[in-house]
Amino acid sequence: MTDRILLTGWLVVVWVLLWGALTPAVILSGVLVAPLCLAACRLPAVRLRSRPRLGGSLRALGRLAVELATSTAQVVWTVLRRGPATRSAIVGVRLPAHGEPLPDLLVAMAANRLSVVPGTLVVDIDRPSNTLYIYVLDVRSEEDVEEARRGAERAVHDVLAAAGYAGPEREESR
Repeated sequence: MTDRILLTGWLVVVWVLLWGALTPAVILSGVLVAPLCLAACRLPAVRLRSRPRLGGSLRALGRLAVELATSTAQVVWTVLRRGPATRSAIVGVRLPAHGEPLPDLLVAMAANRLSVVPGTLVVDIDRPSNTLYIYVLDVRSEEDVEEARRGAERAVHDVLAAAGYAGPEREESR
């Protein structure tokens, strides 16, 4: 029940932002439309086996901010310096599997985290092999490929740490 109340509140906020006015009529119409949207679009309950961790979340956000700044500068420099002669690659990154595949929500969070950084984009998710395939800009050597793979693995680890995911066998012991 609490989830539906929070989701209704969020939809009212989105409704107000879409209308661009904070008036009683807009708020009232949002309060009336939000439950109708929830009834028309039944969403499955998303449950994580763990709780988000504040320390992991702050660390992940800090690393993301640094990576956004450095990646943006690198992409600009690459485009100005090499232009159309820039080389790229598709890099496979294995997701950690603690006996079973990661939940879809965590895979989506990791893929979005990787795709938000300039110069990288998740182009495919292979669930049977638990692998993300990532397009990486400005790859000149095998060392660049390995560096991109390590950076992507670190970003995935940050997402899992922020979500408090320790794997099924470790969580049962908590």
